[in-house]
Amino acid sequence: MPRRKSRTSRIVASGLLLVIAAGAWYGVQEYRQAHSPVTLPELASYTSASEKQLYRFLTAYMTDEQGGVCTNLMPTTAGAVTKHDLARGHAVLSESVGLLMEYAVRAQSRELFEIEVRVLEKRFLTGDYFVRWLVPPLDGNDAQPSPSTVNSSIDDLRLVKGLLAGADQFHDEHARRLGEHIAKSLLTYNAESGYLRDYADVLTGTKAKQVSIRYLNVGVLAKLHDTDPAYAKVYQQSRALLQKAQQPSGLYATAWVPEEGVFFQEEGEVAVDPSMAEQLVAALYAQEANLPTDAMTALLEKTLQTRHRLPAAVDRNGQATSDVESPAVYALAAVYLHRASAEEAAQQCLTRLQEMQVKNGERYAGGYVDLRTLEAFSFDQLEALLALREAGDRTS
Repeated sequence: MPRRKSRTSRIVASGLLLVIAAGAWYGVQEYRQAHSPVTLPELASYTSASEKQLYRFLTAYMTDEQGGVCTNLMPTTAGAVTKHDLARGHAVLSESVGLLMEYAVRAQSRELFEIEVRVLEKRFLTGDYFVRWLVPPLDGNDAQPSPSTVNSSIDDLRLVKGLLAGADQFHDEHARRLGEHIAKSLLTYNAESGYLRDYADVLTGTKAKQVSIRYLNVGVLAKLHDTDPAYAKVYQQSRALLQKAQQPSGLYATAWVPEEGVFFQEEGEVAVDPSMAEQLVAALYAQEANLPTDAMTALLEKTLQTRHRLPAAVDRNGQATSDVESPAVYALAAVYLHRASAEEAAQQCLTRLQEMQVKNGERYAGGYVDLRTLEAFSFDQLEALLALREAGDRTS
């Protein structure tokens, strides 16, 4: 009897050792996976040499070791971005994760999509699916002590759009559930008076007082409204507000103040956002929602016919206020005009977009880089990738 007990004890002990060893092995594998440098995958195909060069530039120079896209090429940023602006250097924005996720879906790259989902889950999410709008750089070069406690509704909706699209494209139910959880959390933190406020602070519970018109991603809100009745009022009011915000020039008001029931005012008139990129974001949302956008199309076509360029900044009538150009403006305009079937104008934008890339033979070939200051912004690169993929594809 003692001998049988001893044999049984040895078997149990051996089994426990095997379980412990297996657990340790899996733990090591998970640690290696979590800490191994990530390289964005080469894509199966590109619509043009310009897209291929830009993607390779982004992969080589603007992606950190976990697959996050850095806000700027350089670790610290001077000039156009002030030292007080947290969105600089090698910090990573939730905006960039959403844009690259959308690009992965368009490029049909499941591997790229899954990398960005991991970046989102590991670095941006809190336990209740609140999404930080910014996380500090991995290299520690920027003085940002901890991840932000603030979200951004425009970026969260972009993430939801990317996750739901990826779920459909790649039959990924995990991505679908993640998108739905983020949407519910966004409603919990940001919704007030039937609108999603621009931002909320998870630490203090405070919300923005305004609703920026360029934040009204009505296309995504429509999808959420179809599956979640809690989004009905937000969708309906956002759609009505986006339509109401368009001015006679085709441009859009800057923001709505729900408590006052008015748009932001400047000198007794409705304030109009001077950023052409922001205007185009709003126009694309209106276009996707099948709202009238003919005035914006006419403005863009007329500007291209008369100036052969699109300005980065405009007055309330759509007239250029400087000669500064922006890759993001041409990228957004190319997509907008392509969807409006204004192909000649869209091609003008694509041509200029390609002309603005760093030329072959230069170190940063394919990217949108100011070679004097070495500034290169994530928004320019990512919007250009999306434009070259969609509007540059003559079969789309």
